[in-house]
Amino acid sequence: MSSPAALRIVRSAPAFREQLEIDTDLKSTHSLHQGVVFPFDMPAAVANYLVQRFTSREGLVLDPFAGSGSALLEAALLGRIAVGAETDPLGSRIAHAKLLPSDLTEVTLALQLLNLRRPVDLKMFRDCFTPFFDLETFREIVNLRAALQSRDDPVHRFIEFVAMSILHGHTVSFLSTYTFPQVSVSPEEQVSINRKRQQQPEYRAVAPRLLRKTAALLRDGIPSVARAHMKRHVMRRADPRDLEFVEPSSVQLLMTAPPTPFQADVRSDLWLRYWFSGTEAPTTEQFHQGSDLVDWVDYMNEVLLEGARVVTARGRAVFDLPEVRVRDREYALDEILADSVQANLSRFWEVEGILIYRKRSAKQRDCIRGGGQVPFGDSNRILVLKRRA
Repeated sequence: MSSPAALRIVRSAPAFREQLEIDTDLKSTHSLHQGVVFPFDMPAAVANYLVQRFTSREGLVLDPFAGSGSALLEAALLGRIAVGAETDPLGSRIAHAKLLPSDLTEVTLALQLLNLRRPVDLKMFRDCFTPFFDLETFREIVNLRAALQSRDDPVHRFIEFVAMSILHGHTVSFLSTYTFPQVSVSPEEQVSINRKRQQQPEYRAVAPRLLRKTAALLRDGIPSVARAHMKRHVMRRADPRDLEFVEPSSVQLLMTAPPTPFQADVRSDLWLRYWFSGTEAPTTEQFHQGSDLVDWVDYMNEVLLEGARVVTARGRAVFDLPEVRVRDREYALDEILADSVQANLSRFWEVEGILIYRKRSAKQRDCIRGGGQVPFGDSNRILVLKRRA
């Protein structure tokens, strides 16, 4: 395929170019969004706007890069059928739990049947976890982890999601001593934090904290319109280029925040949650983060080819894309992808418009550590494509 520079063709002007005024603060969204959220998920408020603008009630919304399910949850809360794919097993489990939440009574009954006081192997505790947890807290965490991994039903998957929401953080509501809630620092870094704060882990009972967090996450309730479609939602660990579980011409809206070229790999910052869920991070090739620009364009072309199969005629595909600077060079990924669509996929898709919104808060961005892309603007740009009839 030609390099992205060669894609600078004379493109047709999009039908619209609009600036959106959207509050992307998590506090303004449904309480379920305040569990585990991946750093690069589409903001729930943005997903809410797109679903309401481009779909009708009971329409099928697909996110082929579901992350931790923020966009899918918003679609479900609006009475749409949510279908997601995600290559990361941790993200897939979290998204599944968000789409099939249990109520407080179900969680309470399930916890009453678990024995969290069994003896555990302390070698792992001494090797990795002493800076984070009190020994008795760790014992309860390990027993909870073992019990959850031996069960694969919606209630226990939801408890796992709740537990990962409180696994580490900065208040007594979390199970760890004071640390960052968004990212998992290394044991060595946590030792340094403990020394600076003159702190050491103290006992934090697991079950009551799980119940309090469950109540907080369910504070806003589940709308009846969302509960009516719970059995129809689908979340799979799958390659976005091969969505064999999605029927042809069934999707009203393909809505996603895909991995982007040069994007920092933040999976090491989630290591405690990977450990707790018993999953492993996918390889760089599987995850498709950090790829170069040419590879990314080729990859997105394949995703859009599969999208053309599943999206209905006149349906939309929308991609939430950042503007980035790498080594003093600026990239407008929406323009690059639009050029590629016009050059290679115009038989299936037409570029309909661009939506622009201010980026998520600095606090959320600052939780992303490591190298990779650097934002050069204060906005994200959403490329809107329409499926040709």
